[in-house]
Amino acid sequence: MTITSVSHTGRGHGGTATVDRSRESATFGAVLNGLNHLRAWRGRKVIIKYGGAAMTRADLRASFARDVARLHAAGVHPVVVHGGGPEIDALMRRLGKTPRFRHGLRVTDPETMELVEMVLVGKLNPEIVGLINRQGGHAIGLNGKDDDLIVAHRRPPRCRPGGDIVDLGLVGEVETVNAAPLRLLDAHGAIPVIAPIATGRDGSTYNVNGDHAAGAIAAAVGAAALIQMTDVPGILDRRPRPRYRYPPRPRTSDPRGSHRGRHASQGRGGPQRAGRRGGKGSRRLRAAPPRGGSGSALA
Repeated sequence: MTITSVSHTGRGHGGTATVDRSRESATFGAVLNGLNHLRAWRGRKVIIKYGGAAMTRADLRASFARDVARLHAAGVHPVVVHGGGPEIDALMRRLGKTPRFRHGLRVTDPETMELVEMVLVGKLNPEIVGLINRQGGHAIGLNGKDDDLIVAHRRPPRCRPGGDIVDLGLVGEVETVNAAPLRLLDAHGAIPVIAPIATGRDGSTYNVNGDHAAGAIAAAVGAAALIQMTDVPGILDRRPRPRYRYPPRPRTSDPRGSHRGRHASQGRGGPQRAGRRGGKGSRRLRAAPPRGGSGSALA
């Protein structure tokens, strides 16, 4: 919050105080607008998929952690699901392995799976938890193997156009999400931070795409919003700037459906519609990729 300074002019006790009314009005207007936004989200669950450049720069990591702690302090209930692709690639190259991708998904052999779990669960997850806690939050790290939080099966080989068979190895597709531990942590005022490593029904370990894991968790807990923090072009708008609505508009009495009524004034290219699986009033939000500077990672 910015506090507007008041300058005093004049001599002795007979001086007069002058206030920059335009600055004061703009500042208080911004503060009130922010408070109104937070009021709309108080008590609601928000899933934040944390990835992209915001994970690789120290200033953006600190800004992200501060924003999450502030959201929680304001009454919003955030759940963080993080990726870690660049860190995994860097470790693989240091060990002499070449990262391989097929159609945007990592090819994960058993050795790569060990490295993925080492980076996501052993390094990045506790680092993110520590950053949030240093900002006054109460974060607890989890991965999909904890209490069968994320149960997945191996993604079957698929035939692409042209006859190309794609086998990604130990890449998992989410079957179920156990929301009970997330509700327990939420009831005790904790912020779950989840690494997208899943367990199979046979005890196997799977690498699950972070975006897919975040979407499944959002549906399981009935989240009000799914925020994608990413610099992956596929998430961006054609403009190419991402779009989001914050907070959502109230429902209308449009007889053709609430989605049409809510976005009738937006036209084509408007905000993404509410997800059917996320519960009533659910909304998928897409956050802009972080830019230079030390500003808020969620702005």
